Amino acid sequence: MRHPTSNAAAAAVLALLGAFLSVPRAKGQDELAKLLERLASAPFDEATLYSLEGQPEDPRTLPALRSVFEHATDKREKQWIASTILRLGDRSEEYFGYLAGYAKEATEDQSPPFAKYDSNGQGVRGQFSSEFLNWCTVNGKDPRTVAALQLGSYPDDILILARAEDPRALELFRRGLESPNPLVVAYSVQGLGRLHDTQALPIIVQAAERLRPAERFVISMNLPWYSQPEAFQLMARLTPDAKLRDHLTQEVQQHQLAEMIRAQSRQRKAPPQ
Repeated sequence: MRHPTSNAAAAAVLALLGAFLSVPRAKGQDELAKLLERLASAPFDEATLYSLEGQPEDPRTLPALRSVFEHATDKREKQWIASTILRLGDRSEEYFGYLAGYAKEATEDQSPPFAKYDSNGQGVRGQFSSEFLNWCTVNGKDPRTVAALQLGSYPDDILILARAEDPRALELFRRGLESPNPLVVAYSVQGLGRLHDTQALPIIVQAAERLRPAERFVISMNLPWYSQPEAFQLMARLTPDAKLRDHLTQEVQQHQLAEMIRAQSRQRKAPPQ
């Protein structure tokens, strides 16, 4: 996903970064300097943040990220940057509050799910449920706009906060389990799993029982973030196919391994400047 950054904002950030990148170097720019320049340039790319998270700790990194956050105008861009700032150890309320505000909106949304299902429990492509359409009519909402929020905006708001692994979000994720939106429920499960909240597992069971069988799959996709036997037992109940469970588990484990490698890389000593 890429988002444009305004020329004015990019220019301001580049000027600000000059102070961080002008340190003398023996041979050209180091990798971190290149990443920080890329961070301040359009188009924005989350991959740059992943790379920054794998760099040795350096006093230039967090100030540069804070500067880009301040000048960014795109919501999703600011969310990703705030998430990385939190992951790198700056637990300022400004960045947590920015993410939590949108996640709170997502958990509080009570619009009925837009998806329509047939008598066999299979989704009907291209059609909205009658309950959803009636809700939109009563509340004066455009169905396509609300559907876009349910499918894209709200789940991402929860997912990006989950990625920050901030314990202050525990109650938000627990409230997310009560959402009528299966994707909000699923990414709340990931958030709770990342924070090892095993006490929430009985609530996850209740949330799964509320959902349709076809919707419970997205919960299974996120249960491996717990990496605990109780979560895998619940996963077996929701997804009986052992091969499919193994595939879902491997997908999460690959993400966990990549994050662990980046975290270990941060502990390396930065090269002399």
